[in-house]
Amino acid sequence: MKSKFVSNKFLSKYTECDANMGTEAKFYHNDLYLLKIIKEEFLSKDRELIVRRLEELTNPALVTPEFLLHNRKGFTGYGMIEYKEHFPLEELITNDMFNPNINLSFKDRKKLALVICKLFRYLNDCNFSFYDIHDRNILINNELDAKLIDLDSGVFKGTINNGIDYHASYIHSSRQLALFTLSFLYNMYFNDFERAFAHPFSIVHKNKDEMLKQLPYKVRKYFEFVLSREFYVFDETEECIDAFDEETFNITLQTLKKRL
Repeated sequence: MKSKFVSNKFLSKYTECDANMGTEAKFYHNDLYLLKIIKEEFLSKDRELIVRRLEELTNPALVTPEFLLHNRKGFTGYGMIEYKEHFPLEELITNDMFNPNINLSFKDRKKLALVICKLFRYLNDCNFSFYDIHDRNILINNELDAKLIDLDSGVFKGTINNGIDYHASYIHSSRQLALFTLSFLYNMYFNDFERAFAHPFSIVHKNKDEMLKQLPYKVRKYFEFVLSREFYVFDETEECIDAFDEETFNITLQTLKKRL
């Protein structure tokens, strides 16, 4: 993969992005590309190796490097295509559990959740674990075409990224995928969803048994895993979402409304 030298002249052709895009890197963009320049304290040989190997991932929904970046000290980041018609998935979430269909119907949220699960199944098959799952790392357009970005926050089997090895990342990714997709189905940000559903002192958690007993077996397993707040490999998220229908979803909302 080609590498481009990062100089003031080179960066003058790009515009710096909003600072809230991340804490580990600075981002710049022009009409074609988005640059990610990783801060020195987050650079390592393993992270460079991971970025170089991202071209092995060929699924078109994955935004992988088009070229590498280097300065006088060596590797410093990469450039990728900027998908201007796409926007962060968080823009479709209103965080209103009881008015979930403002931007997307349950049917469309379920469809997207399954697309995301299939994408992570592909990554797992490639012995790559992506642990940084959140609603700004998933881009979407008006046709509900999804793209996954920031893939340097992942681990190939046999590498370490920010002290996280493949096994630890795989476990974390398994839990985060279940939590993120379930919260998305309820039109909630995953941190707020976890506080409402999984915190032992929350009203929802205290009354969870009433709701869980109404759920089909697969959907109940899905909830029980997320509510447990335990970390282990749960490889049934896609299967559980597939079993989650709108009637069941509405039943849970009716039960929750009685308790909140």
